[in-house]
Amino acid sequence: MTKQPTVKTVLGGQTSGSPFALRKKPELILSEESATEQVLDLLEYYDIDIERVPAQFREQMEVRLKLLTDYVRRGAVEVGRSEDQKIKVSVNLSHGNTVIELCELGARHKLAMDRGAASDSNYSRIYKLIASMAGLPVEAIEKLRARDLAVIEVLGGVFLAA
Repeated sequence: MTKQPTVKTVLGGQTSGSPFALRKKPELILSEESATEQVLDLLEYYDIDIERVPAQFREQMEVRLKLLTDYVRRGAVEVGRSEDQKIKVSVNLSHGNTVIELCELGARHKLAMDRGAASDSNYSRIYKLIASMAGLPVEAIEKLRARDLAVIEVLGGVFLAA
């Protein structure tokens, strides 16, 4: 039996020796420090403190935040401020020059995710939340490619903690 080569990948600053790591690495347009600052700005704006996240959800939230940092480094997500200092989150879709701009999260957006069947999945609720924040019908989110949905799902998971 031949030994499998070990592939090293970096996600959120951690190295993985998994043989299933991507061979072609995505281009990183921001340093880890700059991306972390953007994620921290989002967390501070919404007063999301990882230490206040219930213990049973903390590890999951840490994973989401590492993924979000990686998406910011790749340029898939941009976090900034508008002229009036409100948080501004942009999702740059993987195809073409399409950008989804998310407005500031509010009660109407959280209520939008609860409209519909009580048995809606977490994905359905997240898609409704993000669609509402983007001013889009949920069908527009449902039509996104898998790699763009992954970004939406991570962002939605973070917004659920707000």
